Amino acid sequence: MVLFANGIDITRKFYSSDFVTEILSDQYLSVMKEKQSNKTLVVVSFPCGVTIKVYTAFKSLLIEVNAMETLMNKTQGLLGNFNKNISDDFTLPNGTILPISSSEKEIYEHFAQEWRVTPSNSLFQYEEGKSATDYQHDNFTPFFSSSIDLSDKEKAEEFCGSNHHSCVFDYLVTRNQAFSLYTKHVTEENAIVHTNIENHPPTIKVPNNTFDSNGNWLVYQGTPSTLQVLCEDIDQDEIIYELLGDPLGVTINKAGLLTYRPDYNQTISLSFRAKDSKGSYSPVLNIPISICSLCNGHGVCDSKTTRKQSADGLFQIQVCECYPAYTGAYCDTEIDACALSPCFKGQTCTDLSAAEQGNNSVGYRCGQCPLGYKPYLQVCVDIDECNETRPCEQKCTNTEGSFLCSCSEGYRLSYEDQSTCIDINECEERTSKCHQICNNTEGNYTCDCYPFYTLDTDGFTCNLDEDKTELLYHCQHIYAVGSFSNNCTCRLGYDRDPIDPTYCIDVNECEYGNKPCSQNCVNLEGSYELFLFCWIST
Repeated sequence: MVLFANGIDITRKFYSSDFVTEILSDQYLSVMKEKQSNKTLVVVSFPCGVTIKVYTAFKSLLIEVNAMETLMNKTQGLLGNFNKNISDDFTLPNGTILPISSSEKEIYEHFAQEWRVTPSNSLFQYEEGKSATDYQHDNFTPFFSSSIDLSDKEKAEEFCGSNHHSCVFDYLVTRNQAFSLYTKHVTEENAIVHTNIENHPPTIKVPNNTFDSNGNWLVYQGTPSTLQVLCEDIDQDEIIYELLGDPLGVTINKAGLLTYRPDYNQTISLSFRAKDSKGSYSPVLNIPISICSLCNGHGVCDSKTTRKQSADGLFQIQVCECYPAYTGAYCDTEIDACALSPCFKGQTCTDLSAAEQGNNSVGYRCGQCPLGYKPYLQVCVDIDECNETRPCEQKCTNTEGSFLCSCSEGYRLSYEDQSTCIDINECEERTSKCHQICNNTEGNYTCDCYPFYTLDTDGFTCNLDEDKTELLYHCQHIYAVGSFSNNCTCRLGYDRDPIDPTYCIDVNECEYGNKPCSQNCVNLEGSYELFLFCWIST
């Protein structure tokens, strides 16, 4: 059989299970797979109280329709009226009643044809482009008992038995003994059903306090849980319970006590029914399960939030809300709180154990702040040494985590303490701009001139008096009366030529000068240049 329900192909699901199980269930219908003796049945139940059973028989498809007593006096159609009165079973759509003494041909032509399914009243779903008429044969003429040959009837009754009219009829129509015997077998089974037709099927339920506020049975991972099933049978028949689909970890005893050991790794569908001693079944009861995994003891379950659900929503696993020290779907991983480097650069980070952290949201401990920083509101902030400790004698520049000492012009930072400033002797280091005489002062210097020279307004240059210009003719740079041999000397940055004292030669300060630090030095004519300024920090 190819099975469709609500437009869904359920054929594969139906045949893939070897157990009695529910195939589909919603507000419109329920489809069950049942086994009776060696037969596999499709059982379709509707909320109105009608149940249809279909199964493949010997070269035929058998359909059984059952209606609950609540539908008494509410039915009409081809199957007659459900009112325990056989006299009006052949009621036509217009209300006319065909006598029960009518012949088979009259019943077929005047009753059955009136209830023929048409495209306008069919409840079936068809393939696109097809309708009810595609599945009807208007030229079909059935076999009526009135046309039976008496000798053939005697042979059929000898084979089937005189009381088995269905078997006789099928034998005369098909001439197939196996098919006729199967009809006889089905007729006998139906006789048993009719014998028990007055039987009331059992009903089952669970106590009202079974479910939580979300309508689920709350269970806990690995912890056996019990559920008492309550059964009512008006006829006081003996009851047995059937679990559908053989769910793992579930048992139910004769008293209706259901026991379940939950395992969130094993999805189950918890469905069961009751069967009385006459073979009648209760409606299937589905129990929606909500599992709390216990979160490995490292968190709590959120009953309002589902992490995973399956079995059409009947099997749910609750979300774990982990304690601060843990993470993972089931809180199975301890968090390394130092993994994201939460501490300040240069601080050590210690990951706290779960016991140390407790419910604190912070799972780490930072060490002391690095040099140049101080703790403030659980973070490290820069220390402004320039304002707090004033470590420099003259100038102080605060930097991130440190500071820089520097000196005013004319001073140099001490090599020894790197904070005090010492005077630069520009005269001795030959860094002054004086042309003739340099006098060092604290943080500066002044320039003077030899006799017959006057200091220029720039403070550096010496100008020879106009009435003494003839004295300079035999000196290259400076004429200094009585101070040197030949009365000639040189500007600063030069020395007298030892061969001819009247001439001056450049002094290579990079070789002989008092350099303050090891830097790139380039000698210049009368001076020198350092490419890197000497800057000392702490």
